Amino acid sequence: MKIIEKKENPLLSRTEVSAEAVFEKATPSKADIKKQIASELKADENLVVVKNIYTDYGSPSAKITAFVYNSKEAMEKTEPKPKKEAKKAGAKPAEGGEKPAAEAPKEEKKAEEPPKKEEKPAEEKKE
Repeated sequence: MKIIEKKENPLLSRTEVSAEAVFEKATPSKADIKKQIASELKADENLVVVKNIYTDYGSPSAKITAFVYNSKEAMEKTEPKPKKEAKKAGAKPAEGGEKPAAEAPKEEKKAEEPPKKEEKPAEEKKE
C-alpha cells in the first residue's frame, strides 16, 4: 500500500488519507485496508474509517479514501450512525394480505360515507 496524500483536518479532528493498494487476486476488504492504514500511520485501528475503495475493471490496483480520527469522541460526532433494523415481532405485517388492526377503522369510515352524486351530462338543445 502506498499513501498518495495525507491532509490534516483540525476542524473534524481527523486526517484524510488517499492511498493506492496493489493486489493480486480479489479486491481487499475494508477490514484489510483498515489494518494496513493503521499500521502504516501508526494509529489505532478502531479510529480508522475506510470510506471508498475504487477499482478499475481488470486492474490489480485500487484507490482508497479513508479517515483517521484523533479520538473516539470525534469519530462518533462526525461519522453517521448505522441504521437500526426494525425486527420486532409486533412490527411484522399480517399474513394473507390483511391490514393491521390499527388501519381497519379507516376503511370502515370510508364505507360509511354517503355515495357521491353522479353528475348527469347536460342535455343538448335541439334546434
